[in-house]
Amino acid sequence: MTEIAQLGRAFDDMAEAVAKRKKRLRDALESTTGIVWAIDKTWHVTFINGRGRAHLEGRELVGKHLWEAFPELVGGPVWDAFRRVMSDRAPAKVTFHNETVGGHLEANVFPSSNGGIVTFTRNVTEQVRAQEELRSLAYQDAVTDLPNRRGFWEMTAGALENGQPLAVVLLDLDGFKHVNDTFGHGAGDELLREAAMRLAQALGTDGTLARLGGDEFVALLAGASVGASAGTTARRILGSLSERSFLIRGHVLPIVASAGVVVATAGEQTNPEKLLANADLALYAAKAAGGGVVRTFTARDRMEYEARRRLEDEVERAALSGEFELHYQPQVRLADGMLVGAEALIRWRHPEQGLLTPAAFLETLEASRHARVVGAWIIGEACRQAAAWRKAGFELRLGVNLFAEQLVAGDLVEVVDGALRSADLPAEALEIELTENIALRQQSSMLTPLRELQERGVGIAFDDFGTGFASLTALRDFPVTRLKIDRSFIRKLVPGSHDAAIVEAVLTLARSLGLEVIAEGIETEAQEAFLASHGCDEGQGYRYGKPMDPTAFLVAATASRNAAMRRSQPRMRIV
Repeated sequence: MTEIAQLGRAFDDMAEAVAKRKKRLRDALESTTGIVWAIDKTWHVTFINGRGRAHLEGRELVGKHLWEAFPELVGGPVWDAFRRVMSDRAPAKVTFHNETVGGHLEANVFPSSNGGIVTFTRNVTEQVRAQEELRSLAYQDAVTDLPNRRGFWEMTAGALENGQPLAVVLLDLDGFKHVNDTFGHGAGDELLREAAMRLAQALGTDGTLARLGGDEFVALLAGASVGASAGTTARRILGSLSERSFLIRGHVLPIVASAGVVVATAGEQTNPEKLLANADLALYAAKAAGGGVVRTFTARDRMEYEARRRLEDEVERAALSGEFELHYQPQVRLADGMLVGAEALIRWRHPEQGLLTPAAFLETLEASRHARVVGAWIIGEACRQAAAWRKAGFELRLGVNLFAEQLVAGDLVEVVDGALRSADLPAEALEIELTENIALRQQSSMLTPLRELQERGVGIAFDDFGTGFASLTALRDFPVTRLKIDRSFIRKLVPGSHDAAIVEAVLTLARSLGLEVIAEGIETEAQEAFLASHGCDEGQGYRYGKPMDPTAFLVAATASRNAAMRRSQPRMRIV
């Protein structure tokens, strides 16, 4: 075979191999489930596979100019991606909606060796739908279909980036927890949906409503006049909740809400987190004012919040380092002035501010995680002190106030039993004092331990009687042995006054129920005489002594007893 013949044969073999490779490539492109296009550098279509031809429903595209065949794509995302690949010779990917398939297509575009491009397109409608569902789950509240906390965050961040003035209205439903606890979470969800509908209708086009979680909703308002109108808008949407009761599963539920408003002016350096935190402080102020009102955030709210936080931190330190102590105020029998008891009152020996009374810290302590432990310490310390005074010859009854958490915890009986046993003190020497905030709750789990303690001989006193709505209900349900008339009725106690009539009524009621009575806040001889003449058993107040530390109390009690013995007139006077 000549050399020329050999070269010809080799050329034929190469051509056949190239043809086979082209056929394999074409077969692969024809069999793929995606649409494959080949476009030359003049934007004419040179190839389209079978799936693409089927997609075109018989339209002949090969040899046609792409943008003349599809003018609707010009200027859109596909146009941008194809032109970018053609000029930059770097791959790109674009997703776009296609009316023909009624869904979304994804095109992966690559530069080809002939200066054109090749694109592989596939239907991604299901993937896009799944992504949208995931986004909905991430940004939409499942109960109300409103945007959720993350959705609110994104909307607010976008509004801030645009530099427009905006306001945030944060509100919650007063009493929602009671609905959940009483009627179940299903009823609670129905209430949330109905509330969301009313709020959204009242808000209208003035803003966007979201649910942060629980019973908290938030409205995002934007616009040049938002600063002046935010309060008005907040009151309008709050009114939509209280204008008529909710009917949930046959139950009529009157619901009101409180709202906190914060306004961000154009260009203000802030963020969604700070806005929401400030709105929350304003909401706190609204609820502290009694609820059902709107409060707008001011710098004072932030200062008060920081002061509360500092106090919370200091109270925690005080509980852990033992800075609390007990002082004792005498209680006397009005018939003869004999010292018969004392009330244990907590004080805080602050390392910088000195001795602090409960008004400075008690509310914070009661709401802290240390309330139960400090409450148990008070009972134990009071019992120990009562036992020590007994050894000194003073068999006094000692009253201690309870924190609500001590009843909720479920171990009150064990705590009291342990304190009495440790001090070797009879149960009759201890009296538990309940305030109205405890009596209002009236849960059976709270009443049971009190009944057990009363059966053991521990006294149960109802403090500040007559000042609130729970008083008469408490007399019916709580195992009360003594009423303490609040000092507010004693302060202006004169014959013929309204206060005198109330005191007389309380004394009559107590006698009919077989309860003893002690009057607080006695300061004058006239007050003492009036109470004694109307059958009040005991008294407590500055007339007999201010709260004192244990040493001072014992010294004063001993001096008073000695003086009484010399005079044979045991009138208690400790000053």
